Amino acid sequence: QAFLGVEKVFFTGSTGLIGTMYGIPGFSATRVSTGLYTFVHDKIKHIDVIAGLECPTGTYLDVMVPSASKGSPSGTFQIQTYMRQAAGFGTGVPSIYLQNQNPATGTVLKLMVYASPITPF
Repeated sequence: QAFLGVEKVFFTGSTGLIGTMYGIPGFSATRVSTGLYTFVHDKIKHIDVIAGLECPTGTYLDVMVPSASKGSPSGTFQIQTYMRQAAGFGTGVPSIYLQNQNPATGTVLKLMVYASPITPF
């Protein structure tokens, strides 16, 4: 049976610790490093994850699910929270890079998850 579910993760402290999470039975998460979290779920053939952040502190963070991390049969995927940073102004070649950031207290990560026991076409 395929299912669609929502998982909410609440962060606490300035170091991006996970305060609590709820939604889909069997989900758990661990902070790996600054702005990087590994989620564990039941093993399944295919999973799609849409992630969004609410940051009440006024700080803009973005979130992504690196496609290489979605090893569905392995039962894990990763979430990365980051800010876009500017660089290279002194060199005459400005650029933008992604810098991992820890979500502050009160930040809520919302995950919409579609999981299927069969591989998509």
